[in-house]
Amino acid sequence: MWFKKENKKYDEDIIDVEIDEEDEIYDNNEYVEGGINKNRKSTSKKTPFEEGMKDFEDAMNQLGETIAKGINKAKVWMNNNKNDKVTNRLVKILPFMDEEDVHEIVDKILLDDPDFKGVNVVAIMPFLDDEDCDKIFLKKLQEDDDVALELINFVSEECLSYLVDAYINGKYPDLDVDKLYPFLDGDDVKKLFYFELKKAKK
Repeated sequence: MWFKKENKKYDEDIIDVEIDEEDEIYDNNEYVEGGINKNRKSTSKKTPFEEGMKDFEDAMNQLGETIAKGINKAKVWMNNNKNDKVTNRLVKILPFMDEEDVHEIVDKILLDDPDFKGVNVVAIMPFLDDEDCDKIFLKKLQEDDDVALELINFVSEECLSYLVDAYINGKYPDLDVDKLYPFLDGDDVKKLFYFELKKAKK
């Protein structure tokens, strides 16, 4: 009996200790689950890999948003411009035209041919090849930066590399390059980074 009584006393001590520890865990009315305080901020720093992945995820999210906006703008334009007979006719017929005929139409648009005046280039870009997309993009870049940036989804990497070099050389000083990053390759992003860093130190 004495031995069992001592064991009982020992068990009670354990229970008391466990209750005390539990009180400490829930002290100050802090929400704790499994002994981990969820209200306490983590002091651990992110690794360079984690930081890089976060930047990559942000860039991809921005890319997705840009593409989604472009699609929505095209839909809105189609709904709001049903009377634009030239653009609507082009959108319907371009997928079935020969490349040479498409090039000819693009050349007329670039030369401001009266027959194609006011054509909405955003609507026809999906039906053009890279070369024609690049030509229209560069023309619009000289006329209106905002319109040009709406076309950037369709521009080739070579054209974007040219644009980066031209911007660095001062050709497009007012260009919002932050909108270009999701579409650039690593080398061009690196170029812009060091250029902007150097410019910031001046």
